[in-house]
Amino acid sequence: MPESAMVTSFNLPEYVATKERNRTCFLESETTKECINIKASPVNSKSTSTFFLSVIYQKIHKFRNGDLNGHIFPLPLRHLDDTKLQVVERKIPKQFLATEETFRDHITMVLSESCLERSIQERLLTHISELEITKARSYIKGFKIEVKIKVKVDHMVNIGCGCKGKEACPWPVAWEKRVATRVVGMDCPICLTELSSSVSRMELSCSHVFHTNCLMKWLKENTSCPICRSEQPGETASIY
Repeated sequence: MPESAMVTSFNLPEYVATKERNRTCFLESETTKECINIKASPVNSKSTSTFFLSVIYQKIHKFRNGDLNGHIFPLPLRHLDDTKLQVVERKIPKQFLATEETFRDHITMVLSESCLERSIQERLLTHISELEITKARSYIKGFKIEVKIKVKVDHMVNIGCGCKGKEACPWPVAWEKRVATRVVGMDCPICLTELSSSVSRMELSCSHVFHTNCLMKWLKENTSCPICRSEQPGETASIY
């Protein structure tokens, strides 16, 4: 059998999941889309047989927000474009190729060392273990299994008052109180202009306040507070 005929490549069915949370005055949704490609091919080795598993995992996290509309609420801090890339490559010892059970045990161990979600690990384990090329290992000098995973996460926060009339909305009271005590007479430390009530502001958990647009541009390139340089500005912030 020609080696080229033993190359196996296929895509797992795309997995798409959406989560939504409805709160007073805003809707938060997160859509995750997983694309997985698996390829197995012979390895030309003149000396000893070689068997490899290679996993390339790329996660792209995008955060978007809609109209702030003068509201204040807890908001998870995320970079606007957060991309994480991980490459894992392991040589599969021959003793694990003796049976399908030991082969699965080794694949499970390798996948558990990565940052992959449990659901992705389970899907990969099933398909990798059933690859036809692994069953033909007895008469080829070696093989390499390549897995490419791309996960796109779109996090959207849409703010818009859904209350019946301004008087029924609980947020303006908190907003007016915060403006009176936090930003009167203050300038944004980033752009050095006044933190006026007509411009949206964001306050970090370290109590430093900025224009929302100024701070979001800063956090896209940095992970610390512009003033105190805290490397962990907090998991939540307030926008008002």
